[in-house]
Amino acid sequence: MNQFSFAGTWEDSWDILQEILRAGDVTLIPDMNYDRPTPLCFTALDDAVKKILRDRRNLYLWGRAYSLFPPHLERIEEGQAAGKYYVSLSRQGPGLELTLPPCYQEGGILHVGPGTLSGTPHTFNPETGIWEAPSAALRAGFSSIKARMKRHLVKFNKPPQIWIGKDALMRVKKKDARITGFER
Repeated sequence: MNQFSFAGTWEDSWDILQEILRAGDVTLIPDMNYDRPTPLCFTALDDAVKKILRDRRNLYLWGRAYSLFPPHLERIEEGQAAGKYYVSLSRQGPGLELTLPPCYQEGGILHVGPGTLSGTPHTFNPETGIWEAPSAALRAGFSSIKARMKRHLVKFNKPPQIWIGKDALMRVKKKDARITGFER
């Protein structure tokens, strides 16, 4: 499955997430360590969710059309997080992974880096007990989410050509923001 990269400010990220959630067919699940084998699931974006996502830019998209099984959480056995749980995207699901672009101040200028939308190359199906390639439904889900995201992105024609949020592009043009982390 392909990967889709884009840049944006936090405002762009909120617009993109609102668009993804608008149809009511996707649930957001933050990639974080959980105390219990139950993840946080969000179908709306509010200030509390935004705070979580600013701290943990990586999240999973569970879709009604492409996720056949609930999220699978695995227990961490060693290290500082021992006893906690994390979502294993490659087991069950399947789901898509979305990493929001980093957006931070450094040297008096706003830096916006790459965010990505991707899926796993294989998913474990607990019903069949085998690893499977992405289904047609998951590939269609990826295309649908990418199309929703592009409603709030524009092509930036400075090589390399990238997709960028409208707020970030305005700030880059005003020279109070810089795009970082993309190959030239």
